Amino acid sequence: MPNCIVRAVATASAFVVLGLGGAIGCGPQQPVRPPDVAPAEEQREPQPAEPASEPAPVSPSTAPIPEPPPVDPPADAPPARIVGQVVFSGTPEVATTINVSSDAYFAWKNPDGIPDPKYLVNADRTLPNVIVWIEHAAVDVARYPVPSEPAVLVLDERANYRPHVLPMRDGQALRLSNEADHCMCPQVRRRRGSVSEFTIHSRKSAELVMHAEEKPIPITEPHLSWISAFVQVFPHPWYGASDDTGNFEIADVPPGTHTLHAWHEKYGKAEVPVTLAPGARVEVRLQLGP
Repeated sequence: MPNCIVRAVATASAFVVLGLGGAIGCGPQQPVRPPDVAPAEEQREPQPAEPASEPAPVSPSTAPIPEPPPVDPPADAPPARIVGQVVFSGTPEVATTINVSSDAYFAWKNPDGIPDPKYLVNADRTLPNVIVWIEHAAVDVARYPVPSEPAVLVLDERANYRPHVLPMRDGQALRLSNEADHCMCPQVRRRRGSVSEFTIHSRKSAELVMHAEEKPIPITEPHLSWISAFVQVFPHPWYGASDDTGNFEIADVPPGTHTLHAWHEKYGKAEVPVTLAPGARVEVRLQLGP
């Protein structure tokens, strides 16, 4: 009996295995689809792309197109030089003579008076006492050290300062030198409202450090109204002044396009564009007049 049970169980197990094998290995085979490909009936025809919409028209702007900032030239680019002359345009006024008889010393030295510097125009119409400069904000002015020597105004027996106009650098010292046999009390009237006053005895001098301002700074003598000069302090080294013959020079100018400015005490301002190639020497003729 036990053996019959074992055989029966074995037979039953074989039957189950054969039945399963028939289920797996027999019968019609179904085609196998790749899992990532959809059946034919599920695929759709490609749809045509919709045409792109036309961009909305843009009205032209009336705002000016900003100019690109100026480019700082290479540090090794050879500097240029501006040489020029200032010429008076129009009919010059009759030169005025200043009467200095109110001061005994200057009257003794100048019995016929002294010429008024703001009316000086040479016979060839060249114009002295004009401050000239350029502007070029993109250049690093730290590459150009402040002069260690002071800019000097001298008062002598001709009863006025020389030069009459003096350009100088921000941070540079201004020296007021008295070469007359006369005690002087000059005043430096800064545009910011401060006034520096000095008492300078004969053959002595005084100094003060100047800082950049937009306009020329008058140097006056309160007791002698005809004595005056103008100092223009710049934040860069590209400036000059016309001499007694109306000529000027600005050296070591960075190459590029600049605006050359001019200022005269009586005849106002002028400006002209200048373009400088590396190492170039450019001649300029400026005109000022009433």
